[in-house]
Amino acid sequence: MYKKEILRSLALVSQLGFTVITPVLLCTFLGTWIDRKFNTVLTLPLVIIGIAAGINSAYRLVKNYLLLLKKEEQNLEYTAQKNASDKQEEVHVPKIKSRIFKD
Repeated sequence: MYKKEILRSLALVSQLGFTVITPVLLCTFLGTWIDRKFNTVLTLPLVIIGIAAGINSAYRLVKNYLLLLKKEEQNLEYTAQKNASDKQEEVHVPKIKSRIFKD
């Protein structure tokens, strides 16, 4: 279990890096290409848009990761409670008086 958590955390960190840097680089290259092609100044606004997109993607990624961790934790708690209740012997007490067995 511990090894799985470490690998998942490493995957999240590397995915976060790619998620943030990819839109920034794409917008930078697109801005420089448009600047050279049409002689405009769009690199800075596109870089800002790329940064905003990267931050938004990173936020969504971390949010989904935390929801996944919370769901797994709830599943573990549920199985632990279920196993604990299975170990306890429950005595069945009828709600109504029996017609067969008279007291």
